[in-house]
Amino acid sequence: MALPWGVKVDVEPANAEEVDTFMNGIVDEDIEISDGRKVKVLKSGLKQKKDQNILIFRYQLQ
Repeated sequence: MALPWGVKVDVEPANAEEVDTFMNGIVDEDIEISDGRKVKVLKSGLKQKKDQNILIFRYQLQ
C-alpha cells in the first residue's frame, strides 16, 4: 500500500460550502480515478484565511 499524500487546493468562496460538503462525504471511501486506480480519501477540511478558502485533504492509493 502506498504512503498517504496531502493536497492543498484554492476554492472559490462561492463554491466553498458545496466543496466542503462533498469532500467530507467521500472520506473513508474508495474512489476510482480516471486512470483506473483507486484512492481512499483519508480526511478533508476547508480552511478560511482572509478572502481565501483552502481545501486540504489527504488520500492514499489503494
